[in-house]
Amino acid sequence: MAPFVAPSIRDENCVAIQAPVFPVVVAHIDSAGRRRIDGSTAAIPSDEFLKAVLPFVERARSGETVHLEKLLPTSGPRPARVQLTIMPDFGARGALRGVVAVAIDISRHSRGGRQDGRAGEAAVPAILECSAQAIAGVDAEGRIRFCNSSTERLFGYPREELLGAPAETLLPEDLRKEHRLRRTEPGNGRQCRPMAPGAELYARRKDGSEFPVEIHLSSVDTGAGRITIAFVSDLSERKLAEAAQRDAARRLYLALRATNSAAWDWRSDGGGGESLLRAIVRCSVEDGDLDAIHPEDRARLRESADAIIASTARFLNADYRVDAGAGEYRWHTVVGRVIGTGATGEPRVAAGIVTDIDDRRRAEQERDLFFTLAPDPLCITSKEGRFLQVNPAFTQLLGWSEEELTSTPFLDTFVHPGDRESSRAAFAELLATGRLGSVENRFLCRDGGFRWLQWRPSTATDANRIYGVARDVTAQRVAERERQLLGELVHATDAFVALTETSGRIHFLNRAAYRLTGLTAIPNSPIEEIIPGLEGVTGHWHGEASMLRSGVEKGAIPVEVYRFPIPSGDDEPEIIGVIARDISQRKKNEARLHSLAAQLLTVQEDERSRIARELHDDFTQKLAVVGMELGTIRKQTANANPQIQASLRKVQDRIARLSEDARLLSHQLHPASLEFSGLAGALHSHCREVSRQRGIRVHCTLRSVPDAIPKEVEVAFYRIAQEALRNVVRHANANSATVTLAGEHGRLRLTITDDGCGFDSGRARAGAGIGLDSIEERARLIGASVQIDSLAGEGTSVAVEAPYGDAAQPSGQGGSA
Repeated sequence: MAPFVAPSIRDENCVAIQAPVFPVVVAHIDSAGRRRIDGSTAAIPSDEFLKAVLPFVERARSGETVHLEKLLPTSGPRPARVQLTIMPDFGARGALRGVVAVAIDISRHSRGGRQDGRAGEAAVPAILECSAQAIAGVDAEGRIRFCNSSTERLFGYPREELLGAPAETLLPEDLRKEHRLRRTEPGNGRQCRPMAPGAELYARRKDGSEFPVEIHLSSVDTGAGRITIAFVSDLSERKLAEAAQRDAARRLYLALRATNSAAWDWRSDGGGGESLLRAIVRCSVEDGDLDAIHPEDRARLRESADAIIASTARFLNADYRVDAGAGEYRWHTVVGRVIGTGATGEPRVAAGIVTDIDDRRRAEQERDLFFTLAPDPLCITSKEGRFLQVNPAFTQLLGWSEEELTSTPFLDTFVHPGDRESSRAAFAELLATGRLGSVENRFLCRDGGFRWLQWRPSTATDANRIYGVARDVTAQRVAERERQLLGELVHATDAFVALTETSGRIHFLNRAAYRLTGLTAIPNSPIEEIIPGLEGVTGHWHGEASMLRSGVEKGAIPVEVYRFPIPSGDDEPEIIGVIARDISQRKKNEARLHSLAAQLLTVQEDERSRIARELHDDFTQKLAVVGMELGTIRKQTANANPQIQASLRKVQDRIARLSEDARLLSHQLHPASLEFSGLAGALHSHCREVSRQRGIRVHCTLRSVPDAIPKEVEVAFYRIAQEALRNVVRHANANSATVTLAGEHGRLRLTITDDGCGFDSGRARAGAGIGLDSIEERARLIGASVQIDSLAGEGTSVAVEAPYGDAAQPSGQGGSA
């Protein structure tokens, strides 16, 4: 390092120092004790220089500037007299960064053992250029005596303008007056001290800009008087850093507050884990009372703190509950780490954050409760295709335990073999894209069956987890299969099947419906235009109607129709089912049967008439002849044995009764009165006969009976009355009966009523034999309507009504038997 060259000072009160005059050695000793020596002299070794400086380093670090003279050994025969100056070295932000020591060889300039006064002046300038900090010297009059190049750079003035200028030149105008008053205050000698402690200081550059500064003052005695040395540090960057730090602290505070968190720090005080634990708990409880921790968590939290103190752990992460009053506890979590250790590695400083996680824990508990109680199967799987967790609904549905389900890859074990390939492809797509639509597959059950599951999966790639939500759709798939089979069955049947709304609008027709109706598509018209008989029908209905056909076979066919409502949802329109079966062939068969029945009845009547004539004309006549012959024999044997006479009389009486029975039988088979007296006379005669023979009062009432009644109507009405009275005698246990024949508006009505025991409709009717069926069949053959009413204990009524022709004239007959 070249000897320091002091510039010429323009002020006449200052002494100019010409250079080069003094050999200088400068030593830098930083805060870590590292050393650097610049410059040299031919005589003073570096180690001797440092040996002289080191005893004063601590004083300089405390802020004091030390001046002294010493004789130091040299490489020559004589020691060198040097002037030592040891002073603190402040960095750009005013922080102590080390010590600067300057040695000036003044041996040649000493006269008579006395030091040249210029050496003291040279000590300070020699240090100036060694510091990156702005340093200026001000005399007692407030003028700048010297400054370094860092001062030039900081304030923007060339050194020539600063030397001799008032120190207030470097201050804002509003602070100059106050500075003039305060710079005369007594200082602290050579002790380095801050200027205006606690106040914010500002300096002014040549361009007029102001900036915050920190100034430390010291002083040095020179031959020209005491010089005050000012160490000026630009605080602009520090202020910016402090503002950024405050902003960061504010953001940290807001972040902690937003997350219900608080920061904690701990410094070793010999209290061990207890003191660390209290530092943590103070974030939850102001007084740090450890008893506020839930008993179940206290020991676990203490173990974590003791592990930090024992250096077996450097990180802390634990959850614990704190008493919140009223018997309630709130969950907190603490995280932290050791951030400072001692010489032997023991923890000295630790810090971290405590967060109130009660709401999160409650949410987690609710989530776990939802997972447990959810009725649908839920699962969490890994990307390798293994169940990590399944809920109870999953195990209950399939019958496997959670241990069994999580022990092996589910795609290879629990998915139905028929669905494994498609399930693997879906799983691969989910892993690749993170998205997947609805997927269905069959899962095997422990009992050997399977269940259809519909999946709605989602993936969390950062957590290497896949969350699956399934729904058991087995019932729906079975129902769909049943509907499919039912649909096939509906289409396979030869009956007309339709689904309609209550308005009659058709929704569905099976294949047979198209074939029977000749339609090629579902019509827009209501079903009543296809089956007119359904007009106005509601609810369940069963009956016969006609179906209109279109197309080539246009016309109508007879059908048997079933109409029935089909239950539907509350918000859905009611659906009506209609089934119609073609009964054309049945109608033809019934017509043939009815024709045969009519022919049979005609033949029966003819046969009855023939037998009745035979009985009346032949059998009864022969019996009469036999009776007369017995009468002749009785007369001829009048004097014979009385026993023979009695026997002949009994035989003659029996023949007479037999003749009467034959006559009655002939009358029943074919009453002659029907041919000679008509229906009215025959009914009147038959009622009187039943009353006489059976002991039942039978009343016969005739009103407006026409004179001309078709023969088939007369025969049918007579036989119906005959059968009805026979049922009364056999089954009714009646005391009386009434037969009424009346004609009105071209219709003839026959009514038979009794006061007998009656019967429940449909149940006791079977006990009446074929009588009622015979009545209905005879009425149908003549186009008559039949109504049979009966109640148990209230008797029975049979009513038959048939047209008798417009030409008939009422006779006005009446009477009773």
